[in-house]
Amino acid sequence: AFIPDSGYGRDTIWFCVAEAAFNGISSLIETHIPEGYTKMRNRTYSDCTNLRTVHLPTTVTSMGYGTFYRCTSLTEITFPEKMEKFGYQQCYGCTNLTSVNLPPDCKQRLRKLHEAA
Repeated sequence: AFIPDSGYGRDTIWFCVAEAAFNGISSLIETHIPEGYTKMRNRTYSDCTNLRTVHLPTTVTSMGYGTFYRCTSLTEITFPEKMEKFGYQQCYGCTNLTSVNLPPDCKQRLRKLHEAA
C-alpha cells in the first residue's frame, strides 16, 4: 500500500495515518508511508498477516498501540530516529520478527525503565 502524500489524512493537524486503516488486509505485502506523516494511530496494520516490508518515514514521532499487532510475516522493523511515543504491543504476535531497530534515545529510555523494575 502506498499512502499518498496529499489528500485525506494529510490535511489534519497531525498528518496521521487513521486508526486501523489497514487492519486485517491479508493481501498487503509492503507499505510505504511518505515523509511528512508524524503519527500512526492504534492498530494501523494489525492482523496484516502477509505484511513483510514496512517503510516508515523519518518524520514519524508517535505510534498508537498495536501498530503491527499479529503481522506474522514481518521479519524486520526500523523505527525512525525521532520516535518519542510508542504505544504498547507494537509488535505483539509478530512470530517471524527477528530484527527490531530502535532509535538510540529510545534504547536508553527502555534500559532505564528496565533498571527501575
